[in-house]
Amino acid sequence: MIEPTGYTALDLIGFTDKGDYSSSELYVKNDLVMHDGTKWRCKIDDTTGQTPAENTYWTKFIEGGGGTNVPLSVVNGKVCITYETT
Repeated sequence: MIEPTGYTALDLIGFTDKGDYSSSELYVKNDLVMHDGTKWRCKIDDTTGQTPAENTYWTKFIEGGGGTNVPLSVVNGKVCITYETT
């Protein structure tokens, strides 16, 4: 990906994209996972075994349309996505 002017990697502003959700993975606050076509943000530390849903552990970050590839970036202080279905 060519980085546009003003690009900031998500990990530099506190988000870590962890890819597809795994029930055996340990997630911490502001980790991002893909589950059922939606990108979820972890709200607290230690969510092992807690499937993403609107609850104490997770909140929707980007609601998807069934695809699995949601590249994220920050341009001029705004989270930007390029949504591609696979």
